[in-house]
Amino acid sequence: IHQFETRNDIDLIVSGTKGANNISDELIGTITDQIVRKAHCPVLSIHESIFDFNPKTIVFASTFKETLGDNIEKVKELTQMFKADLNLVRINTVSDFESTRYSKKLMKDFVSKWNIERANMEIYDHENFESGLFYYAVDVKADLVILGNHGRKTLSHIYHGGSKSEDIVNHLKL
Repeated sequence: IHQFETRNDIDLIVSGTKGANNISDELIGTITDQIVRKAHCPVLSIHESIFDFNPKTIVFASTFKETLGDNIEKVKELTQMFKADLNLVRINTVSDFESTRYSKKLMKDFVSKWNIERANMEIYDHENFESGLFYYAVDVKADLVILGNHGRKTLSHIYHGGSKSEDIVNHLKL
């Protein structure tokens, strides 16, 4: 898949997944995890059959600290293409806590830097990122959840405990 992506200048990979179903999937990762980890383009992970892909509510979760480059431009393109509402959310957890004031400043700076014309900005407090993102997505009736990925490779991936993106790919059933 990655050789094909590289050779053919692919813009998007779409991958079906059943999520992590056993200890091997949790430790090594599913095929979709591996695609997400190594891809140089966005990956759309789908948990169920979709006959009419037309997202109207898009959630983009971030710390709003990273350099996102072209990725945020792709989020903006998707939002415009589907005429969707964009929800920017910072999931505030016990292990990754920031004050509301600081988080709001980061988000406002992000919106200004990337010239995002219209977006809802929220800070959502929860015990952990995965559950917090799930509950936030349910609350806003999200059709599509978008995350960045650090692209960690094998040993780094295991040492750092995987990635939030891969956890969401495996467990968020939206």
